[in-house]
Amino acid sequence: MQMSIKQKPLLLAKRWAHHTPSGGYDRICRELGFPSVFVHKKKYTEFYNTIRRRLKRHLLPSSRFVNTYGLQDLLGEVNVFYKARKFGYSLVHSIYAEDQLNLLLDHRNKLPAALVGSFHLPLESAFIQKVVGSGFQKRFMNIDAAMVVSRSMIGDCEDWLGKGNVFFVPHGIDTTTFQPINGLSEKFNENCLKVLSVGIHGRDWDTVMEVSSQFTENPNIKFSAIIPGKIRYWFKNNPEIQLYSGIPEKELIEKYQTADILLIPLKFATANNSLLESIACGTPVISTNTGGIPDYLSDSSGWMFNNGDTKSIVHLLKALIDDKSSLRDKSVIARKESLQFDWQTIVKNTLEVYNFAFKKWHSGIK
Repeated sequence: MQMSIKQKPLLLAKRWAHHTPSGGYDRICRELGFPSVFVHKKKYTEFYNTIRRRLKRHLLPSSRFVNTYGLQDLLGEVNVFYKARKFGYSLVHSIYAEDQLNLLLDHRNKLPAALVGSFHLPLESAFIQKVVGSGFQKRFMNIDAAMVVSRSMIGDCEDWLGKGNVFFVPHGIDTTTFQPINGLSEKFNENCLKVLSVGIHGRDWDTVMEVSSQFTENPNIKFSAIIPGKIRYWFKNNPEIQLYSGIPEKELIEKYQTADILLIPLKFATANNSLLESIACGTPVISTNTGGIPDYLSDSSGWMFNNGDTKSIVHLLKALIDDKSSLRDKSVIARKESLQFDWQTIVKNTLEVYNFAFKKWHSGIK
């Protein structure tokens, strides 16, 4: 769908330090090709974070209800106000609405543009619970249209923005960078079952540890995990899990490509980067039937279990050690299903939301 020629979009974007160059939702900015105001989310010491939180509490109390909001986010919003007014941008898209929108909501009448927000956090996350508990979610009514990365989020977001103003637009994945090794021909050829786990956000590491501990004496299965260095101590009682931290994107992709299966049980979820990266590499996934996971994973490309169902996961892994044929079948389908989340498809869906938001805003100012 083509964008209205009257539109002139500006994106308010954030780049997270833990995302790879080709991963992360901010990739949408490159794919859309519109001007962007970027906020880079850096890693700071705990001392710095403590000082930052105290300053925010005194200087900008409302920022307590914007997830991970800092000085750079404040400057980003000010920059958007300036650019929109000076250069005539007619639509602003905040790609992390719950992390970036504060001044733009409180001073909506000063922004001469339609406002679109992408939402990523589920209602059960601690931050959204804090926002809802304070009543600050009412500010989201100032958004013309919301994009959510999970169908499970639609109902809650419609409570905030009104029915008909919320659209499911999946998280995208670079299916060229993340792709199978040698057309899947070299997967599943070893006798040993290679189980990979990745990430930290929303992960149920207790389940991973309990599952891996059931195979400490079994040489036919190997567990590995790619995690932030700060949580390595969590695994001190699980020497059977080989740990990796801070690896480059190329090595991350190789881990996905050569793993037999990705194991990521979750406490909560909307979209999940690791799941998308894995299926794009043709690696089936074991995860939790919660939140947005069914939007991205099917019974044909992986397995979904109830929260904390360690027994069923252990039973499945034992079966896969003996027979990998189901992995081969799911691998082909996983890669095929990942193509529906290619960024080019996501861009088309995003432009449709832009058209809706612009028309809604434009009709309201006539």
